[in-house]
Amino acid sequence: MLPLAKPIRYNLIPPDHPSPDKLRNTFVTSACTASMAEAEQELREFVRSFNNARLDISTSPPTEVKTKFADFCQEFGIQDDVFFIRPSGNPATPETLLAMIESGETEYTSQEIRSIDLVRTFCDGNGAVVTFTQHAKFIYKGKNIEDIAMITVVLEKDEESQHKWKLVHSHRSPGRRPVAVGQKRNRTIRQQFV
Repeated sequence: MLPLAKPIRYNLIPPDHPSPDKLRNTFVTSACTASMAEAEQELREFVRSFNNARLDISTSPPTEVKTKFADFCQEFGIQDDVFFIRPSGNPATPETLLAMIESGETEYTSQEIRSIDLVRTFCDGNGAVVTFTQHAKFIYKGKNIEDIAMITVVLEKDEESQHKWKLVHSHRSPGRRPVAVGQKRNRTIRQQFV
């Protein structure tokens, strides 16, 4: 039996040229980075619009609340099975949230986003978690309250919706009083657990 001839390799690619694998990975990475940046921008805009729409409902005349709330649910893809976890830990469905707004016990004067602290996508970009810090001023049962709270929303990609995302879950932390400029927050409780 004759030995097999050794194959001849022609190197047509210059030695300083990146390999096809490296080129492919560079393309995929930059495509993913671009789409991730786009998704992050969409999510940040979603949260800002969500916050402003929620304030608009809370400051509307009682005769307009139900209609504005229905529009709000439509705009942000809020279904009947969505839970808003309140600072007390109790869940509120959209129906419960509407009843709370209609009760008139809480009257918002302002509600602004101080920072968007976390934006993370998962499930190949079809799901997202966004955490933001909100500064709210409102009157609850006749008492003026000003607090800062962390809010986390879980979102699902929905290309057909106005904002390209829909809300599937929301959780608001208990609020804390804002700290005046130059004043330090009392960290006694936190230090006990560190």
